[in-house]
Amino acid sequence: MIDTEPLPDATPDPSSRRRILPDEEAFRLYDRWKDLLPKLIHPLRQYRKAVFRTPIEQELLDAHKCQDPSCSTNTASILCLFWDRLFPTSPSQPRMVVSIALLDFYFALFERSGDAVTALAGALRNFYACRGWHMLDDKGQPIRDPFRRGLGYAIQWYDALSTKVSRKLEEIVNNARGTVRDDELSLRPPGAGPYEECASLLQRRCPACFSGMTFGRSEHEGYDIQLPVDGNFSQRHLRSAGDSPWFYEPEYFISKVQVDSMGALIDAQRKKPPSRSYVPKVPNEAVDSCERGHDAADEHKTKTNKDIFDDTGVMALVCRHDVPIFLANIDTPGEQQKYALALISHLFAYLPARALIRVLYDVACVVERSIELYNLLPDNISSRISWSTSAMHAYGHEWSCQLVYNPRMSLGLGLTDGEGTERFWSRSRKLIPITRTSVRSRRIWLLDRQAGAIGDELRDDLGDFLKRRLSRGVQRQGEEAKRTLEECGIPLPELRRQWEMQRAAQLSIRAHAPAQLKKELDVVLTLQAEIDDLERALSTAQTNLAKAAAPETSLVILQQLISTHSKLMSHAEALYASLNITDSFPHLQGVNYDFVRLLILARDLKMNIRKRAIASFLEWDRLDQAVGGHDNPLGTKLHQQTRKTMSKRRPALLGAIRKFNKYCDALQQLHKLEWRVPVPSKLSTDLSTLKDDPILLQDVWIEPCDVDPPRWLYDSNVRVGIRAMLKIDRCREERRRLGIEADNLGRWFGRELAALELALRLPENVEYVSELQHRLQDTRLLRQRWASPLMSTTIFDYHLSSSINTALRLSGQSTTAQYHWMPPLIQLSDTDLAAIEVLTDAVDNDEDVDIPASVAEDPSHVLLADILAGGADDDDDGLPPDSELGAHNCCERRTLIGHISGDRSPLNDECVNGCAALLFTDLVPQDERNHIAVFSTLILSLVRQQVPDEELWKYTRRYRYWERGIWVIPIFRPGPRGCIGHWTLGIVNHAFQYIFHFDSLAAQDVWQDDTEHIMEMLRRLSNAASMNLRMDGWTCHPISSTQLQHNSYDCGVWILACMAAIFRGYDATGMQEHQVPVFRRYLSNLVLTLALK
Repeated sequence: MIDTEPLPDATPDPSSRRRILPDEEAFRLYDRWKDLLPKLIHPLRQYRKAVFRTPIEQELLDAHKCQDPSCSTNTASILCLFWDRLFPTSPSQPRMVVSIALLDFYFALFERSGDAVTALAGALRNFYACRGWHMLDDKGQPIRDPFRRGLGYAIQWYDALSTKVSRKLEEIVNNARGTVRDDELSLRPPGAGPYEECASLLQRRCPACFSGMTFGRSEHEGYDIQLPVDGNFSQRHLRSAGDSPWFYEPEYFISKVQVDSMGALIDAQRKKPPSRSYVPKVPNEAVDSCERGHDAADEHKTKTNKDIFDDTGVMALVCRHDVPIFLANIDTPGEQQKYALALISHLFAYLPARALIRVLYDVACVVERSIELYNLLPDNISSRISWSTSAMHAYGHEWSCQLVYNPRMSLGLGLTDGEGTERFWSRSRKLIPITRTSVRSRRIWLLDRQAGAIGDELRDDLGDFLKRRLSRGVQRQGEEAKRTLEECGIPLPELRRQWEMQRAAQLSIRAHAPAQLKKELDVVLTLQAEIDDLERALSTAQTNLAKAAAPETSLVILQQLISTHSKLMSHAEALYASLNITDSFPHLQGVNYDFVRLLILARDLKMNIRKRAIASFLEWDRLDQAVGGHDNPLGTKLHQQTRKTMSKRRPALLGAIRKFNKYCDALQQLHKLEWRVPVPSKLSTDLSTLKDDPILLQDVWIEPCDVDPPRWLYDSNVRVGIRAMLKIDRCREERRRLGIEADNLGRWFGRELAALELALRLPENVEYVSELQHRLQDTRLLRQRWASPLMSTTIFDYHLSSSINTALRLSGQSTTAQYHWMPPLIQLSDTDLAAIEVLTDAVDNDEDVDIPASVAEDPSHVLLADILAGGADDDDDGLPPDSELGAHNCCERRTLIGHISGDRSPLNDECVNGCAALLFTDLVPQDERNHIAVFSTLILSLVRQQVPDEELWKYTRRYRYWERGIWVIPIFRPGPRGCIGHWTLGIVNHAFQYIFHFDSLAAQDVWQDDTEHIMEMLRRLSNAASMNLRMDGWTCHPISSTQLQHNSYDCGVWILACMAAIFRGYDATGMQEHQVPVFRRYLSNLVLTLALK
């Protein structure tokens, strides 16, 4: 039976194909989102302001109804995930909304773990299912993944909304930065030179690198900025994942237009003849070898399958602190030079005209030669760039190339290794599986946002970087190098002379064989290796046949093979002679032919050994790091398989080393002193020893010495000494650069604070006050994180105070009524209390101590004199009554000390007032005392008693409180029916309209009552001094919501400890209850030192 039915149509149904490009409906959806986002900016900002430092209240939102009475009302049920303030999953008629708090938490998680929409959606499904809430479709069937799509939309568009808000905020701050910069310009003296600085975008990304004011540093000084650049081909994107409409303007990625324009320029320039004025730093033969040895130098090498991946990788430009500066998307199969050059060209648009940079790239020698030969960059850019290789990749380059481009041998680079891009790829590798299958535009969004999160974290850690590099790098490595230098026993001037001789000799063109000769020598080497293998095989066969009593015919055939082998060896000798080695190396004329031949063969063999050995070392190091948890972890089976594969290459490397050593022995036998050609040193067959042997990195010497061989060539102590000398030089350069970077951090800190303080005070920014306060707090926190041995906290404190004065002056406000407020940190740590123990022990032992100056000499505060010196104000009417603040004789002073030092003694008002004044004098710097007013315990009681304003003014005018931005108010609450009362503390911050309340018992009802009294005190005192104080908009916060005191007598000590923290620039005390006796001793000795004075 014959099949006559037509075959079915093999063309797939278009509707069944997965769409990889956005259709019209997708564009319409994205347009609706873009139209909606501007309307949500204000509600989002209001929400963030409401929840800033405020517990979230679980209450429903008011319904928003249309005001048009003709509209009908439609009711829709909305699924709410973690009910709070909500964000929709659709721009119109959403069926599901997501808590903004949950979205904020998700993005905080994203910075640490990458995009996890699927994981979060699955977790929510299981979370609700465990509580009996199952998502069913209209047929009653469980929905496999009910939240993923909607949650993904909410995350994407909420971030787009947040980005709009943050960019508006950045615009406001940037305008304030411009005002501060203009003010600095106006204050510069005549003839101060040009005012140059990098763009604020760069300064914010890495203040240590880009906030300098001095540019044009020489090579010896390391240039102005050091920037590694490199590509990564793991961050690629599947073509089948498709794309979506564009919804995000990246902050780090440069545009494809810029990259393609650079590529077109490179193609056009390479069609022109190369420049004849080019003078190579390294012989071209060495650069050619480097180009062949690195995949990154081969622009045509395919690293990914273009048919499968449309985006094949990412190129990154980072600073020397690993902070990402700019990124470029790679969409070609190979790592073309256009990506690195486009990033560098883009960077120069943000740099001042005299800025010089040092770029570290794994194929720097190849790129620099291309730029110089074909003028790939404008002169105003290429003349301001110096190139170096990264430290790890440098060892894959020719030795002569390393002498110029290795950062460990280059002037000015310090301890910069150029591997910052590798660390950046390591931090962002968690996104590789996610971005590979995301749509194309979402991939760019995720990578860009992750780069921002990494950059912000590294910027905040710059202080740790300086301290770590100073201790582990400069000090530790410098000390080791100094010990090595002392052990070698060679003077430093002699080592420098030998180093210069080595550089001059090994950078000589005569030290490199011509490219054609090297190619022909490779052929001879290959033939020689095969001849050697044949000789060993014939020798083995002859031995075995002799032992086995083989027939005569077999022995005859073997002799014929041996004869053929001899002829083959003679032909190989003739082939080598035809290369005319003496024509290529005329300075070797008169040297034995066999010696020259072995020397050239040994030279090329050593170069081959060096490449294979370094590759092996890097493989083993990477494997050990993975096993130790430093890099991507490996399982036991995979680890064993990897070791086995790597071990298979070990015999070939050892065989090449043994062959090289045979060459060395043969050269030693043929060598004659009159040739003045040094014999190469043999290599160790112990690879662990060979790894640290500097001989491996040095080429075989192939020219005679005019005089005696230089010491660097044969004296191992000189070679070790040169390495130690270079290390000391790099450590000295690193210390100098760390000092420059510390200055840059301090400068940026002061400018940024001034800009934020100014932006807060400008009336046009009133809607963004909460966001500006949040950023100001984050910036102030850098004071503790950036402090280092290179940058004292005193400098940061100066910027904290001067920035406020600058902002007040530029905003036209009074410069005497403000004070900076530091966010909560750790106060009175164990180290601090240990220092207090030292002080108390010193006083107890009658040792000399630093006695504080009398506060009576300070016109800003007379409280101490009121208590312990009988009053310092000539107006007796301005003093509190003698019954409360009278003078004390020695007997009364001993009584006061007894109250303070007693373990179970409650403090009275005299103790609290006196110790507050002593703490103020002991802890507050002289130039900061006019910012704080510490009120007597009498003042609030007068307010409670509702005394007339005239009487209240008589008691309070001495404080000059209208000039002070911080009020410290001790509060005493009498106990019921003669019981012991309770001390609390109120702190008023006028700058931010905050009232902080400290209660060691954490009684909320006490806080609420005292707040009302403080507000009444604010109103009364502001009226008395005509302060024109706003009474609306004040916010109250408890300093501690945890009970710190568990007895009935230490409350006075606790409020004094809180005062001590405030006087030191903090919000709250970190003292614990078992440390109260130590603090009592500290207070009693403060009183004792005053008595001694």
